[in-house]
Amino acid sequence: MKKFICGLLTVLLIILFSTLIFSLNFKKVVVNTISNVVVKEEIVSSINDVVSSFDDKVNDDVLEKVEDNIKQSEAIDEVTEDIFDEVMGYLNNGDEIVIANIDSELEKLIDENKDTLEDYGIEITEEDKQEIIDSIATSDLINEKIEEEVMIVKDNMSSEELFALNIYNVLTSSTLQIAMVIGIIAITVIIALIKKSLYKWMINVGIALCCVGIVNVIFMPIVVNLIRGVITIDIGGIVTNGYIALGIGILLIVIHVLLNKFIKKK
Repeated sequence: MKKFICGLLTVLLIILFSTLIFSLNFKKVVVNTISNVVVKEEIVSSINDVVSSFDDKVNDDVLEKVEDNIKQSEAIDEVTEDIFDEVMGYLNNGDEIVIANIDSELEKLIDENKDTLEDYGIEITEEDKQEIIDSIATSDLINEKIEEEVMIVKDNMSSEELFALNIYNVLTSSTLQIAMVIGIIAITVIIALIKKSLYKWMINVGIALCCVGIVNVIFMPIVVNLIRGVITIDIGGIVTNGYIALGIGILLIVIHVLLNKFIKKK
């Protein structure tokens, strides 16, 4: 009976760990997906248009390398997150949308591409850099179009879209994350009390973490690859946390085995 109860509690641990990891990474998944599908495409187009007008040496090879650099840039993800936070604040609370000054992120983005351009003999001056920044910072993506589109979305949200928004708020709330942590601690304590041991709980927590790690590291990327033709989803954070969970799980199992052997010898 004790083994059955501990088995059920281990399954609960798997659910709680999975929910916690998903909750901690869900916003990043959404932001990076939007960044890859929408924002980076817009910024690539704007930068390529401006850079192409600077120098005759700019060709398709240069533009392709610039595009690759932009699509790998964390600066764009930071810009997207700023915009996303403003949009969510408006949708949830009606807060005024105020897009923060993103000049520093754009300057960082241009600097990241400077070496690529210089390899082709194309030099970007401070004036050129400012022109690129001004071109992007005054585009529809960053300015009034965002507010206009978001207002239209809010005024015409269907019940399904409102439900999806509420689900997002619940999944990313600190309340849920705290509840998951408390649940994990409580279940671990219950397992320890059932087993009447200070260390035997490690095997249950270790198995739970290994299961979560395997799902996030192996199966999640397979599922994402299956739907990649429909939409590109960035689950890098979930996979990283999967490796961490797997590592901690294996460590706990090893410690449990070693302690078992040591105590039996005594």
